[in-house]
Amino acid sequence: MGQDLSLAEAPLRIVVVGSRSSPWLAELTNLPDEAKIVAWGESEAELQKGGKIYTEANVLFCSSGTAADISRLIKAMPYLEWIHCLFAGVDHILCKEMQDHPELIVTNAKGVFSSSLAEYVMFACGFFTKNCQRLLKNKESCDYDRFTMGEIRGKTMGIIGYGDIGQSCAMLAKAYGCKVIGLRRNPGRSATDEFVDKVVGNSPEELLQVMRESDYLVVCAALTKETRGMIGEAQLIHCKKGQVLINIGRGALLDEEAVCAALESGLLYGAALDVFTVEPLPADSPLWRLPNVLISPHNADMTADFRHQSVRLFCRLVEDYVEAGYSAAKLGNKVDVFSGY
Repeated sequence: MGQDLSLAEAPLRIVVVGSRSSPWLAELTNLPDEAKIVAWGESEAELQKGGKIYTEANVLFCSSGTAADISRLIKAMPYLEWIHCLFAGVDHILCKEMQDHPELIVTNAKGVFSSSLAEYVMFACGFFTKNCQRLLKNKESCDYDRFTMGEIRGKTMGIIGYGDIGQSCAMLAKAYGCKVIGLRRNPGRSATDEFVDKVVGNSPEELLQVMRESDYLVVCAALTKETRGMIGEAQLIHCKKGQVLINIGRGALLDEEAVCAALESGLLYGAALDVFTVEPLPADSPLWRLPNVLISPHNADMTADFRHQSVRLFCRLVEDYVEAGYSAAKLGNKVDVFSGY
């Protein structure tokens, strides 16, 4: 892994939270010479078995771990400068200690998963618009039943959480001929975006505005204290007639009980759900039995090499950090630990 630098000589001393047997972590051999892995384990207890050398590290790479694990490691690593998460969502590792040390750099894998998630969104649009369930039923019964097909072209896609994933969805939706409305905290960031027709802020009133206009409502916001349960009964009563709800963000963004009620009553035409409040989705969840629900087991972004791509992204970020003289000023993929994304 580069030349054999001693701990004292290595500007970047990395602790890897993850299993040595994880094949994607072999990509860490692409780290530049200036970075040295000094400890490796799935928990603080495992890291401690290698001695206290990990406490002198200044970079924490999180391939696994919980907020409680990361909290303990931050306390044990006084020289820590940078924490990187293997995934785009960082809600599972965010902790108070990150906010207590605002000088800490926190980065994520934004961009790695966006393309596959956008493909899933368009698949879900087609699944309901082309009435795939009816086609499959007709095939099973050998019924040559010709019916009027719906079109994606001309429909409106509302995207709740218009960040990198949302922008990838918008690009594909535009290719299908959709109008796109985005909702994000800072609409001005999309001022020159060619794939979105309108971007609004994230106030409760603007959320309802997007819901009223959208044929397809794509939820891909980060999970924070403010967004938890952001779509429930009070919001669903405003959804456009015939709306399809697609959640690729986090399950807890939705009130699942209210979503079930809206699906049963016909308020929602259908829902494609890749994420759930409790995962794996319990066998007694009514979502399993609703005919107008497409369920995927949180694998819409689980491509053959998605974790490999994510580790390669970290290696590139390390290279950028080294080339910038260990300055985070221009480092990409930074996370605001106060907003959660």
